Amino acid sequence: MRRINHRGLVAAMESEEEAAAAAAVVEATPEVAIGDNAESLETDLIEIAEVEADDAQAEASVDEAVEVAEALESISEGLRASAAAGGLTKEGAHVVGLCVDHMYGRVGIRRAVSMPALESFGSTSSRVQATTIAYEEIKEQAKALWAKIIAAIEKSIAWLKEKFELFFGTAGKVKARADGLVAKAAGMSGEAKSAEIDNARLFASLQASGKVDLAHTLALVEGGTNSLFATAGERVKALAAFVDGKDDELVKLFNNLDGGALKDVSSPDQEGFKVKEGFKVKRTDELPGGKAVVAIVPSESKSLAEDLAHSSFGISAYKPNAKAPTEGKLPTLSPAEAGNIAKQVADLADAFQKHKVTSFKANEDKKNLIAAIKKHGGDAKTEEEQKAAKNARATLTAISKLIDNPIAGGSAYILNTCKAVLDYTEESLKQFSGAPKAAPKAAEAAAA
Repeated sequence: MRRINHRGLVAAMESEEEAAAAAAVVEATPEVAIGDNAESLETDLIEIAEVEADDAQAEASVDEAVEVAEALESISEGLRASAAAGGLTKEGAHVVGLCVDHMYGRVGIRRAVSMPALESFGSTSSRVQATTIAYEEIKEQAKALWAKIIAAIEKSIAWLKEKFELFFGTAGKVKARADGLVAKAAGMSGEAKSAEIDNARLFASLQASGKVDLAHTLALVEGGTNSLFATAGERVKALAAFVDGKDDELVKLFNNLDGGALKDVSSPDQEGFKVKEGFKVKRTDELPGGKAVVAIVPSESKSLAEDLAHSSFGISAYKPNAKAPTEGKLPTLSPAEAGNIAKQVADLADAFQKHKVTSFKANEDKKNLIAAIKKHGGDAKTEEEQKAAKNARATLTAISKLIDNPIAGGSAYILNTCKAVLDYTEESLKQFSGAPKAAPKAAEAAAA
């Protein structure tokens, strides 16, 4: 197993074989589109793909670190109880030492020894002393790990702000390119050289239920993804209120996570959704690329802190168990159709740009959420404090699933879909006389 340091946290990575395969995909030369802003747009989308992958790794890092911190606290409490009862035996100390070493290794904690020497667990007095030392050391490591998790999330606020500039700047390039294609399509006519376009990449990106019908599915993208951005601020405030002990706010959030835009999936298991018992799946109609906006939320709540751990919201496969078509042909768009589709993309880019203020504000509002987590997530003595600490720590893993991923994943999906649609309109226009020529830079690159 390989590990990387991600924003101050260590995340377990895939096997070397999986890593090599992933690297081969990342390093593959992208297909360069032709048209206004084509080259710089392509570069931006490669960077956006890296942002999306980085965000997914951040979520995995936080999830693992929280799991380890909770395990270390549980072990330390067990040692405290053991010390009061006479301390660990040598055999017990050996088992605990192996377990703690494993936990430390998962998050990159390094120290000279994992437990006092086994010889220290001899007489009753030495067992109590050695067990107490181990308890205190492990408790301190857990406390330090919680602090690192919070520091990493604080750092991500500035990191995401920078990446939002990339998202919305790219949307401006999408609009400029779409406007250029609308202008190029105007006045073009005649018979197409081919009635179909054979392009597996575009087909996979634009198909829904195995066919490409952008007049229908593209209209769903704006409405389907609006809730990812429009309700971001509400999600941040609801999580902050929950940490402060206002459970009703989180219940309201679960009941209206999507702003009412998604429909219940009647048989999630049959369609490949793996959800915990007592949870339900909601989603939009199928979007281009076989995707949907999907929310997984509790249908009946038993523990709000546990509900957070299993809830999520964002772009996902419409049917996870369905095999996505990898081959297919796209019908050639007429110049009029290509112009209309390009106009839809320009309008979609405009609609996406309107979410800029909301997205930035939701990201900044996370500072208040982190402040609430710091306030309630420390040492807890009373039952009320313990509940508050549990809520605060559960919220740490929910930040990515309910706030960051919907915005980053939704942005990546919209921008990549827009780019694929514009590539499709260009490929269609090439089938007609008087088709637009490649921009000089793209032509020179092709010649080279």
